[in-house]
Amino acid sequence: QQQPQTMDQDSEGSERDGLPQQQQQQSPHVAQLKAKVTSALRRLRTCSVDDLGAAEGADYSAGNAVGLENALRAVQLLGVLEVLMEHVWRQRLGSADSVEMLMALFRLHRKTSAMLHEGQQRE
Repeated sequence: QQQPQTMDQDSEGSERDGLPQQQQQQSPHVAQLKAKVTSALRRLRTCSVDDLGAAEGADYSAGNAVGLENALRAVQLLGVLEVLMEHVWRQRLGSADSVEMLMALFRLHRKTSAMLHEGQQRE
């Protein structure tokens, strides 16, 4: 009787992280993309929420077009920050460096989330 395959294994047990062994070797394009993401992460470490387009004190209510647009941008920013945090976690870009990046991204996420929540409470 054959056991079901998991994401970490194929029929020969050669998969890692859900990728076949042939795809585990990085193409130059993937390496360039990873370098750009890492560069962006390093620059994000010093950004404020205002630098990312989410202004403190802005209208985030769903009652008007401007507030709705601001809220949608803030939600998009939260999603991007979550993806970047997951990327840093999965890549483990060096222990001290990773922790610093995760903390900076988490601070941005927390501040954006708080601004969005406060802006929606003012309705």
